[in-house]
Amino acid sequence: MIALRAALSSGLFCVLLMSSVSMAADHEIALGLDRWAVISSAQVRNSGIADLLTARLSATAGMKLVERDRLNEVLREFERTARPALSSDLQPSSRVRLGQLLGADALLILTVAKGERDEFL
Repeated sequence: MIALRAALSSGLFCVLLMSSVSMAADHEIALGLDRWAVISSAQVRNSGIADLLTARLSATAGMKLVERDRLNEVLREFERTARPALSSDLQPSSRVRLGQLLGADALLILTVAKGERDEFL
């Protein structure tokens, strides 16, 4: 957690993340993949990264985001019948199904992974 907090507080991490996602979004929109769903763990939401990223994506021309109410509704239903959407062992086919239920062309799943000494987004 210390490494993640240090990166967030420096602001550099957020700038790099926003730039990377923005470039990827422009590319995906050009391919017709313009409706995205952003799903994040409580830890990422509490850090503010998810809100920053969502704001950046919503300002991207041609980008449509799945509405928060719809996202929460589908996630609740999905998790009744399958593993939690943020589970690291969720099968790719289940993630594809989640994207279909959301009507999303792309899923951006943000969670923290723990290494031996550090945490990674």
